[in-house]
Amino acid sequence: MAKKEQIEKESVVSSINDFLKDHEGHHYNNLPEVHYCVKTGSLNFEITLDGGFGPGIHRFSGVNEGGKTSCALQIGANFQKQVKNAYVIYIKAEGRLDERVLARSGLDTREEKFKVIKSNECEMVYDFINMLIDNSKGDENGKKFLFIIDSMDALIRAEDQKKAFDESQKVAGGALMASTFLKKMSLKISELGHMMIIISQVRSTIDMGGHGPSTTEAGGNAIKHYASYSLEFRSRYEPDKIYENNNAASRLAKGKQIGHWCKILFKKSINEKTGTEIKYPIKYGRVGGKSIWVEMEIFDLLMAWGLIAKSGAWFNFKEAAIKILNENGVTDIALDTKYQGESKIFDLLESRQDITNAFFNYFTGLICKND
Repeated sequence: MAKKEQIEKESVVSSINDFLKDHEGHHYNNLPEVHYCVKTGSLNFEITLDGGFGPGIHRFSGVNEGGKTSCALQIGANFQKQVKNAYVIYIKAEGRLDERVLARSGLDTREEKFKVIKSNECEMVYDFINMLIDNSKGDENGKKFLFIIDSMDALIRAEDQKKAFDESQKVAGGALMASTFLKKMSLKISELGHMMIIISQVRSTIDMGGHGPSTTEAGGNAIKHYASYSLEFRSRYEPDKIYENNNAASRLAKGKQIGHWCKILFKKSINEKTGTEIKYPIKYGRVGGKSIWVEMEIFDLLMAWGLIAKSGAWFNFKEAAIKILNENGVTDIALDTKYQGESKIFDLLESRQDITNAFFNYFTGLICKND
């Protein structure tokens, strides 16, 4: 009986392999899996993501000025640094991108690393992306692409583009277009090791039940269905502003605004974090991919984990923190060195990248795994 079962098992395996070989151009089983984990630059964000973003489609929706484009470009800069043969394509379907936004992101904008495609015609965008992916298919030395579509709401079908303004447009055309587009692209992008970030808007609706406004996402549910992560960038209010002296009792004493908190709701995730809301700080005036105020995130975690002692206005690193620094080659910070005020700790972290990296890697190593 055992011999018969073994023969039947081998026959099934052989049949499957023969079929896949005969249909080699119609599946992705013959290609090696591609793994990478692209950092966001935010400690809070990466902890929730379990390290970062991998191949596949990710949706960034939300209100205007919520931080969607800035976040996507920051990930693009890290994609260029982390992924072999990386190339970032930005589909400019609406007029949001400018030189200031690019300067803040830290993207390498040389033509061999980055290209802006200015088109809102859906068929052209699809054909262009499909051409690039097909040309790199199966080549381990081929380009790995990150496509940023900004935004999916601005894409229009070619036949509608040609219609007069008063001619009728297809009902639910945006949702149908998004569904067709992603049905053709999602598996190919994921299995061949590419990434796509789709940016889209949300619409607010008034809730008469007293629970506050609710939101609906443009483009239908198709984008959310095909996305590995669907993130909603939320509105900012007065408590989300960061001032020079945030702890001051009065608004006047707080001084000028130097940053804000970017807030994100995980509406879909692949790591059981759906429903989680996070925030990370942005500091104004920084360029080169340094806008995320990671030093503030590190300080908050050092305090929360008891790695910094506080006595009045004075702070000093505890023995466990000194040990972390020593293990990372930082040996010039003494246990009894005291810093007056939070700002002095921020100054230290901002001026010493080796110290910042030591604590950043410590926390991410404890809480998440990064390929």
